[in-house]
Amino acid sequence: STHPARLTIIGFGIQIIPTEQGFEKMHNIPAERERLLDLIAASGNEHVILLSGDRHIGEISQFQHPEMKYPITEVTASGLTHSYESVGDEPNPFRNGLIVSQRNYGLMEIDWGDTLSVALSHKGLNNSIWQEITVSYP
Repeated sequence: STHPARLTIIGFGIQIIPTEQGFEKMHNIPAERERLLDLIAASGNEHVILLSGDRHIGEISQFQHPEMKYPITEVTASGLTHSYESVGDEPNPFRNGLIVSQRNYGLMEIDWGDTLSVALSHKGLNNSIWQEITVSYP
């Protein structure tokens, strides 16, 4: 028999969860987006983090698939050399936290203790921390 992974991390070149931004994203091909999210849910892996880029901003999105116990979390980070500083308040009903328009990179710190927890942050120049959330999986 197969055993689901304790944590599944999937990297993707474009955003998967956000649907409303006007740039390249999986929502531009909605049947494929739905197929991917359903495949993740069917895998039996309940603790899933997506890593994406290509936006020149940073943000964290969460999507609750109806067949999963925990939300799928996506971290978008891009722009350590340059960023989309005039992004404004772009709509994203799945966002957890802020849009990071400053130059940033993403950091993921995993605590494999009895309760699996993952600290997700956007950091920048001079050790600045633009935002941080922790996702826990009991």
